[in-house]
Amino acid sequence: MSPPATWTPAEETELIDFLVDCKTEAGNGGNFKKTTFQQAVTHIAPLLQHGPAKTVKGCQNKWAGFHKIYWVIRAIQAVSGWVWDNDTGASITLDSASSWDDYVKKHPGAKPFHNKGWCHLLKVALLMPSTATGANVYHPTAAVEDPPSPAATSEHSSVPHSDEQPEFLDHEDSDDDQPQSQASAPCKCACEPTTPTCIATKHPCVSHGATVLQDMSALLTQVGIALAAALAPPLNPIDPTPHRRSNAVAAALRVEKTWLSNNELVSFIDFLWVDQTAADIYLALDEPNVRKEWVRIQLERLGVIVF
Repeated sequence: MSPPATWTPAEETELIDFLVDCKTEAGNGGNFKKTTFQQAVTHIAPLLQHGPAKTVKGCQNKWAGFHKIYWVIRAIQAVSGWVWDNDTGASITLDSASSWDDYVKKHPGAKPFHNKGWCHLLKVALLMPSTATGANVYHPTAAVEDPPSPAATSEHSSVPHSDEQPEFLDHEDSDDDQPQSQASAPCKCACEPTTPTCIATKHPCVSHGATVLQDMSALLTQVGIALAAALAPPLNPIDPTPHRRSNAVAAALRVEKTWLSNNELVSFIDFLWVDQTAADIYLALDEPNVRKEWVRIQLERLGVIVF
């Protein structure tokens, strides 16, 4: 029996970069076809340092592991009171240690991220299903939406693997059988009289008082509708936090790529993802020159751009 393949950090990064380049080939849930992984095997082959060469199945398993880790981290990010950071993970302190211990008992796959992040999070997020609209929208106060995940088997890896795989349910709509139309009743023939019967038309007599009461009732109904509309709470014009965060990231990818390097752009996206206030400010900056200067200042504070 051949020994299991061992992945180096360089091989893992190269695999993710290759899949990001092939993002248009991804199906629902971030799944890729076998042909994509066949190309990935050839692409990362020069990076092999020791052990057996990577196989298509090995690459599929590795991506399944990344897929699994991503949703474990998304679940951590949804917990109120914790602040996720790509360097310090869940950033657990003495005050939050008790809640973390309780969480890990139910979700042991989260244990590696106590105070350690995951370097591949931002790139893997680019390959996950969109969370901008519809039922797949991610909300911090709701359960993490379960994605379709690639089939995975265990393979030795330098990346921590969770033992919890979110379940995925497919809902299939079915049309109810339409009721059959009832058979028409047999026709009964009757002899019509030779002379038509005249039916006297009755005209109801409505008093003036009844008419006034009907008008008052209609008026009270209109007043009730107006009061209900006036007392109803106003609709919230502000998008939920996940919407604004996703919109800010999408805007940064579209606008700032013309002057930021890939490393600077990834750092800026990470900054917007963690700091919701910064994401709101970024979306509000309509003037291009002001927005660009603001982005430069933020990256300078982060130490990404040095002037």
